[in-house]
Amino acid sequence: MTTPSLKEQHEIAIGNALLTALGHSNKFIRHGLDGVEPDVVYSLAGRNVGIEIATAYYDQMHAKAEWQLARQPAFDSHGVAWIGS
Repeated sequence: MTTPSLKEQHEIAIGNALLTALGHSNKFIRHGLDGVEPDVVYSLAGRNVGIEIATAYYDQMHAKAEWQLARQPAFDSHGVAWIGS
């Protein structure tokens, strides 16, 4: 099995957070088939459920800063990573 890409890791993290926030226990099964299925597939209450993950950004600069932080976080002496730094 290959290591999930950064985008796939993001989709799993958002799917997990969503289901946890809704109070559901869940089990990630797999990524959906590109262009055919939702991004992530979970086992939820005995059924397979697909979730499509979409992220909105204010503008192109915001999107670039967010993904730069995800790819190469730079922490200051207090352990804080600033977006766009």
